[in-house]
Amino acid sequence: MKKVYIETNGCAVLRHETHRISEYIKANNFMEIDNPQEADYIIITGCAVINDYEKYALDIIDRLYNENKNHAKIIVAGCISTIASKKIREISEDIIQIRNEEFNKFDKLFYQDVLFDNTFYNVNPIRQHAKVNPNKKHDPDEENDYLFARMIDEENHNNKAVNQVNYSTRSRYLFNENDLFEIRVSYGCNGKCSYCATKLAIGDFRSVKEDKILKQAIIAKEMGYNEIMLMGDEIGAWQEECKTIVDLISDMLKINPNFKIGIRYIQPDTIVKYYDELKLFFANGNISYFCSAIQSGSERILRLMNRNPNLEPFIKCMEDMNKNNYPVIRHTQIIVGFPTETEVDVLKTLRLLQKASFDHVAITKFSPREGTKAYELPTLDSSIIDERADFLNDWLMLNRSNKIYRAIRNEYIENKGKVLIKK
Repeated sequence: MKKVYIETNGCAVLRHETHRISEYIKANNFMEIDNPQEADYIIITGCAVINDYEKYALDIIDRLYNENKNHAKIIVAGCISTIASKKIREISEDIIQIRNEEFNKFDKLFYQDVLFDNTFYNVNPIRQHAKVNPNKKHDPDEENDYLFARMIDEENHNNKAVNQVNYSTRSRYLFNENDLFEIRVSYGCNGKCSYCATKLAIGDFRSVKEDKILKQAIIAKEMGYNEIMLMGDEIGAWQEECKTIVDLISDMLKINPNFKIGIRYIQPDTIVKYYDELKLFFANGNISYFCSAIQSGSERILRLMNRNPNLEPFIKCMEDMNKNNYPVIRHTQIIVGFPTETEVDVLKTLRLLQKASFDHVAITKFSPREGTKAYELPTLDSSIIDERADFLNDWLMLNRSNKIYRAIRNEYIENKGKVLIKK
């Protein structure tokens, strides 16, 4: 039996496709292993959304190729094979490259029983995660918060405090992937953001057919999964004939009313557009998570990004969710250091984050990507970008600690009838 090793540094969406590859090769009687030195095939799926991720993916490719070039066949897939194809060829012309829209090319290499297009779902993948940041400094405050929260949960026989730490801590995954059943509902994006290299790799928006999505929802129910993550670069644009994303979620809940559905990713404008219809799902906990990137709080910068500069309707939706205490984890993304950004622009972003009160915020430093409009703009000095990212991250850490404190305090009030932690 031929052996396959899989490694990825991809985002959540690319990791989903990597899960599919894992299921696909096993369905066709290949063995997935965790040691590349024993592999007949090595598959690397790589992210290249910013320069650091591209470099890291290329380092993985270079390492695995040079360690195994005399034995294993090397296959590279994902955004890296579109955005950095020339650089991959510089490592070796022997490396097989598969672009995002060409994943069915795996059939020429592995197909025996199951076509890649017929591999719709994945569970319990064992593919190898590349370390997102192997040089990340140890943060004793994060560890102390976690240990303290765990102690409280042990006394109260639940996991509320630990969950709040996880939701509020930077760089910690929000979910245990083994508890999720991921369903891809769309490909590509209908946006035209001036900085986005991913759009160059994934192309225009297209919806997955509803019957394929619901088929996977049925499988998830049969396998005992209650947590579903809908995957796509702009899920809110999903449409089939007269049906919208709201109708799709309603149809999924007919299969299992207890589904807790996550949405990764959805644009702020889409949340606003469907908010009145989505409120019931938020209130009932049927939508338990979403990631909606605002990228900046400055209207001027948003215009340069070619995004909707009016975020006020979206912020009002977030404030309404706070007011009603809807049980949904709200995640956003921010780009720091976009060309011409000023300190005033950064403060506007901070103000917006304060108003929206997201549970999790991911900060990304601007990275000029060849082929995008923003690539032509003058970039800020890297030291300025680093300083602004540190400023926002410091605020996020303080905000995280406040949220943890409130969660722990409320837990003692609820379960013990007293406050154990004093101000």
